[in-house]
Amino acid sequence: MHKVLVPFDGSEHAMRALGYVIELSGDLTKSLEVHILNVQASPIDYSLYLAPDMIDGVKAGLTNEGKRVLDDAIALLTAAGVPFQAHVELGNVA
Repeated sequence: MHKVLVPFDGSEHAMRALGYVIELSGDLTKSLEVHILNVQASPIDYSLYLAPDMIDGVKAGLTNEGKRVLDDAIALLTAAGVPFQAHVELGNVA
């Protein structure tokens, strides 16, 4: 099995890369597993100034935004029948 990581930010370039991977999956003799990854910028550490539940709320909001960004990629991979795993992380987007 081949595994492919596709960083995905919802941009035209990311959509094109995903389309290429979907096309490639039909050409391979071995199965392909795609890992789509969206990274949301970590919030600045305000832990000295904000309550922990507020920080958790910000992180949850960022995670939900990452999931929303992946919705189009998930729909395309599902329609193409390509096995995948979706990942959202907080960190340095570069």
